[in-house]
Amino acid sequence: MYLNVFSNMQSFKYNSYQHLPTYLTSVKNSASCSCSQLFQVHNISSNSCDCTLLFSTKINGICSCGNGASIQNNTCQCTLGAKRVGDTCICTIGATLIDNACVCPNGAVLTAQGECKCPQFSTLVNNTEVYSCQCMEGGYISGISCVCTTGATLTSGKCVCPSGATLTGGSCVCPTNGNLVQNGAVYICQCNQNMILQGSSCICITNAYLSGSSCLCPTSATVSGGSCVCPTGATISGTSCVCPAGSTVSGNTCVCPTYGSLVNTTGVYSCKCGTNMVLSNNFCICIPNGYISGSSCLCPTSATVSGGACVCPAGTSVSGTSCVCTNGATLTAGKCDCPQGAIVTGGQCTCPVNSNEFFNGSSYVCKCNQNMILNGNTCDCIEHAVLSGTSCICANISRLVNGICECPLNYYFVKRYDGFVCERCD
Repeated sequence: MYLNVFSNMQSFKYNSYQHLPTYLTSVKNSASCSCSQLFQVHNISSNSCDCTLLFSTKINGICSCGNGASIQNNTCQCTLGAKRVGDTCICTIGATLIDNACVCPNGAVLTAQGECKCPQFSTLVNNTEVYSCQCMEGGYISGISCVCTTGATLTSGKCVCPSGATLTGGSCVCPTNGNLVQNGAVYICQCNQNMILQGSSCICITNAYLSGSSCLCPTSATVSGGSCVCPTGATISGTSCVCPAGSTVSGNTCVCPTYGSLVNTTGVYSCKCGTNMVLSNNFCICIPNGYISGSSCLCPTSATVSGGACVCPAGTSVSGTSCVCTNGATLTAGKCDCPQGAIVTGGQCTCPVNSNEFFNGSSYVCKCNQNMILNGNTCDCIEHAVLSGTSCICANISRLVNGICECPLNYYFVKRYDGFVCERCD
């Protein structure tokens, strides 16, 4: 017979006070015995103390509930999350009995219905009888929530990595030569130097080339508008910006040599030297026979440009800044004319016998020897003179007066077979 379980002591009639059972005590001035522990009653037939709690057990004379249970309404009740199986309390799926309580896996909460509830976007999984809350791919438990791995954002229940990155092994992995970096409140895949993200790859910007794990611009190029830009006038050749022949890089442009300028002909740049100049060994020089004048070259007077050179008329040659005729000829309207009396011999002007070439201050002339005058292409003696060697002398006893041979006073010239003589007047 069970008595009130909340009475500390239970009494019953007992005729002998000797050989009392364990946990029984005598009550003074009374022929009765009582159990000394809570939730026990004396069993007269067995002369022992029996537990009054439902589902309880007695260990070392003390009545108590087993693991996972506690006393509620005079009964051993399983803790929240546990169910009785026989005389044992078994925690619900996923929970573990710790310190007489059912504890859910990390992140899960024990509901009022006694179930382990994992966070949103996660499921309870069993890995060899070890339960855990497994978040969506790329997520992990933080407190009682699923949060995405670094760089990913939660979108429609999924962890979405930034553009270019892929979710690999639970992490956002940027493409080769790219790194996951924080940009304000979000993460991005940032490619290495001089690279841009194209799809899921890091590629070189326009005109750059791959070197190791980054890209380089050609020598002398700068980055502008997302591409490598050579100085004005230069073109890319291999890993360098190359200026047109004769020019060199200065700042952001190609500079031509002195007397040259950079010109663009339908997108093709070149160094153009001044008038009558050519580019030679990176210098602008005059064409053959030309001479510098200001920022260009001039041909000698009367010369024309032919075959890339200043060419003087036939029979002439360059002398300073002019074309001059050879051996006494005078250049007239692009043609060499010999002096009066001269004849052309072997391409040169030749004065007559007994004459010499003479420059009179403006041109060359043929000058006959003493007492001679030019007659066509011949030097003849003046009147009344006779040839003597290479020059002429007045005949007989005449003498030269003002360029004329004259006889003495009272004499006159008489012509004989061998010349003139002076005869006396009668």
